[in-house]
Amino acid sequence: KTEPLDIAHPDVKRNLDRMHIHGVDAGQHHGLNIDCNWRKKSTLYIYGPDHSGKSRLFFFTALAMAERHGWKFLIYSPETGDAADIFAMLIKIFCGTNTFQKGDFGVTDEGRKEATHFIMRHFKIVDYFRGITMDDIYEQANELNSTKWHVDCLCIDPFNAVKHDIDATPRDIYLGDFLLDFDQDATKNDRLNVLIVHPASQELETQEGENGQKIKFYGIADKRNIMWGQEWSRKGKNLWSVWRLSR
Repeated sequence: KTEPLDIAHPDVKRNLDRMHIHGVDAGQHHGLNIDCNWRKKSTLYIYGPDHSGKSRLFFFTALAMAERHGWKFLIYSPETGDAADIFAMLIKIFCGTNTFQKGDFGVTDEGRKEATHFIMRHFKIVDYFRGITMDDIYEQANELNSTKWHVDCLCIDPFNAVKHDIDATPRDIYLGDFLLDFDQDATKNDRLNVLIVHPASQELETQEGENGQKIKFYGIADKRNIMWGQEWSRKGKNLWSVWRLSR
């Protein structure tokens, strides 16, 4: 049970004092050519069609934030693969290669060693199991916080890879409650919470190429068509729309 708060409540006064002295947190920039800071006690929703690069964009930005600002990340991304697959992607991005094979364009032994030491300090992976819920993931994040390994960013990739007990609740109402809880968790635990999500449906577009061939591609996803309703744009403090150019 909760009670109404007035302006003299100790928790309210403490937060007002902090804002008065330090100002409102504007977040930190990741160094990429994207005009958006990452700010703790906030949420970010990344949406776009299949294979548009949503996960990879997050991993690039996460590595930049870890390198520039020392952020630590807890990532749940079963569509990327198991923990080894995710760490392999992080190593490749860290080393600036497109392959994990030996050779002139692969990850060198020295590069892998340097990347491993860095990634070990900044990244942990939530392992998938059937029926995993947000409460299971929150619990893992809280356990890490209790060991002084503070989670600066929690990423769920994708939204529908956790179990949702909807029962008879309309999806838009359930989604609004879910996103509100997700936002409150970020505020309570001083971290950025990230959700990666697909549009509900999107038609392929066709464009004529330079040689007259037909090029099929997905255009920019409409935020009103993100799966399960429009609460994403109402609740999200930041939304990134990801798509690939047609050529």
